[in-house]
Amino acid sequence: MGQGSTRGVLLALALAVCTIPALARGANAQEAGTLLVAPYLQRMDPDGVTIMWETSKPMAGVVEFGPARLGDRKANLSLRATTPGNATTHRVRLGGLLPATPYFYRVQLPGGDWSEVYSFQTAPPPEDTARPVGFVVVGDSQNNPEVWGRIAGQAWNHRPEFIVHAGDLVGTGQNDQEWRREFFAPAAGLLARVPMFSVLGNHENDAENYYRYTDNPAPHHRYALRWGAAAFYFIDSNRDCTAGSEQYEWLEWSLAACDAPWRFVVLHHPPITSDEDDYGNTYVALSHRGDARVADLIPLFERFHVDVVFFGHIHSYERSWPVRQGGVDHERGVTYLQLGGAGGGLERAAPTRSWFTAAVRSDHHFASVALAGEKLEVSVYDQDGHRFDHVHINKGPSGDRVAFDGPRPPVIRPHGGLFIAGQHVRFHAPRGEGMALRYTTDGSVPTDRSPEYRGQLVLEGDTVLTVAAFDADSRSSEPNAAHFQRVVPRAAAAVDRALLQPGLHVAYYEGQWKFLPDFNALEPMRTGVASRVRLDALPTREDHFALRFAGFIYAHAVGVYTFECLSDDGSKLWIDGHEIVDNDGSHSTQSRRGQVALARGWHPITIGYFEDYAGSALRVSWSGPDFPMREIPATALGHLP
Repeated sequence: MGQGSTRGVLLALALAVCTIPALARGANAQEAGTLLVAPYLQRMDPDGVTIMWETSKPMAGVVEFGPARLGDRKANLSLRATTPGNATTHRVRLGGLLPATPYFYRVQLPGGDWSEVYSFQTAPPPEDTARPVGFVVVGDSQNNPEVWGRIAGQAWNHRPEFIVHAGDLVGTGQNDQEWRREFFAPAAGLLARVPMFSVLGNHENDAENYYRYTDNPAPHHRYALRWGAAAFYFIDSNRDCTAGSEQYEWLEWSLAACDAPWRFVVLHHPPITSDEDDYGNTYVALSHRGDARVADLIPLFERFHVDVVFFGHIHSYERSWPVRQGGVDHERGVTYLQLGGAGGGLERAAPTRSWFTAAVRSDHHFASVALAGEKLEVSVYDQDGHRFDHVHINKGPSGDRVAFDGPRPPVIRPHGGLFIAGQHVRFHAPRGEGMALRYTTDGSVPTDRSPEYRGQLVLEGDTVLTVAAFDADSRSSEPNAAHFQRVVPRAAAAVDRALLQPGLHVAYYEGQWKFLPDFNALEPMRTGVASRVRLDALPTREDHFALRFAGFIYAHAVGVYTFECLSDDGSKLWIDGHEIVDNDGSHSTQSRRGQVALARGWHPITIGYFEDYAGSALRVSWSGPDFPMREIPATALGHLP
């Protein structure tokens, strides 16, 4: 039997084992339903874990579990946890566990039988930085259950403590069967024993299924994980990551406060890559060599000494040299690992080598990462378990990489942006007790003679604000800079409020576009009024259509407002006829934002959207002088009849 035939048999056996439902009996089994997704692990902590599975009919979630004990002749299942019997997606949280401890568990299946007994091991506590850590990183398992099943099997051979998935778990996030049959089933044996931590890819489409099948800490799309000596920060690169955005400020604060010896960031889209055509066709033109939507994060990685950034999206392997400030820096640079090879159709690197490339390969793959003390090593394997790349990072006295030392960079809040007058700015120095914070307002790097921040700073004009921390020996942190621009609020429109009616005008068009069309040159197929900016405002076909919303939005107070458009495909937003948000182009789900200063009152607003093919999404949000980012409510929208 040839190798290909052997693989096919093994895959068939794996799928059969992974998808066998409860061994239920007779008519009672039919009434009880079947097992759709086998038990798997989520949100592992030092003192808890979430057990999840899915059944075809609602039932109580019951888990029996217990810690491993010396001398037992069978697994200890002396403890029990339950959830109410009104769910099909079961999410049972086991709490009060011991850190870094092996446990056993099983779940009750439809018909009253039990799953097999599985094992897991809880996370070590953050203070246990001497304990070695081993984990596996994968990405882009989408639409290829055969390869994903082999990758999962090879990963299990390494007995990882946990799995990091860099997004695009499936090809279409809204498709239940892709989750059940193409993602969970081929990897059931691995996921039942090893917890997985993931980020959203573009193919998840921010669909409800991602949130239903995962149990990340709130707010779910971005979160932190601490595993002994290692700190991980998971970012949704489909959402806004630009300087000053919510995710940017969260990551900046988290890294500034981090006391872990090793720091990792996980996101889906590549900060740097040698891909041949995603960011410019390298056979006929130049490439950006990276995704612009995450470019603002690169200075954060460098400023706060991130060791490795893991990502996918490009379905090939690439490892960078340690990179810093546009060059190779073995002492302080950040290593970028592109690991998009767990199933998606393979892609290739550009025909000309990038300056940052240390290793590149077009093949399905996964990475096994191990760290202990001052040393970290990464081994990368193909789907047959053959290692094809290996790298050491050493922070010890004889190593190339410099350990994180000295003052930590301060954080600026807000991190730049527009203001009207008297912009109050605060500096924070997490873990920076006893440090002097010094700043400049002309873009220069602060010295130990620059003005010292005393708890209050007010800007009155356009400013490039730079701050650094200094210790008692005058050692300086990395500088942190933010750009502020003073603007004049846009005057409100002269609108007769008595004539205003709720909602926005909405018009529907059909056609094929790669960018937003000129709506003024088109005749709508139908029109109506929408209470909110939603795709269901009018009946639409599945693909190749456009919507235009127009009317007024009410600013309840003078101030700077931030607008955000999340869409698949393109969208734009105009206020008073001026473009504020540009999220145009044929693309998967992503968001863009923009700012504008508004006077109190009603302002003309226009939102354009088009759908090309393969998925659709539209959500328009805003934040104001005294409220956080949220979807624009119906009460803030109006139109003239």
